[in-house]
Amino acid sequence: MVWDGVDRRKGPDWRVRTLRGLAILAWLLFIISLLLFHFARPEMDSGIARYYELEIRQFWDPSYTGPLMYFVWSSCVISLLSLIANRQLSRRAGDTRRYNLILLTVITVSFGILLTVKLLAHN
Repeated sequence: MVWDGVDRRKGPDWRVRTLRGLAILAWLLFIISLLLFHFARPEMDSGIARYYELEIRQFWDPSYTGPLMYFVWSSCVISLLSLIANRQLSRRAGDTRRYNLILLTVITVSFGILLTVKLLAHN
């Protein structure tokens, strides 16, 4: 069948809307993982804390590290699955490339590897 040059698509179908929803979910999981990272990491030793002799946590908080790793790798898996599904659905040159998911995948893989190495080094 030869394409006659007329785009008959009325708008995004359910698959494209699902991909958008998955992209939003992956970014939300990544933002939650950044918040968990803030609470899980060791506290910074500042001059004010030393002056007032405040107790500073020097270790990763185990109550946050488990959920942190879960959210980071979940975001990575969802973004990878969305990229694969987008590759299967995009057949025309004008279809979106979803560069945000490529960026998110690179960030979450590197963030996950860094966290895994850091947590294994502290244990």
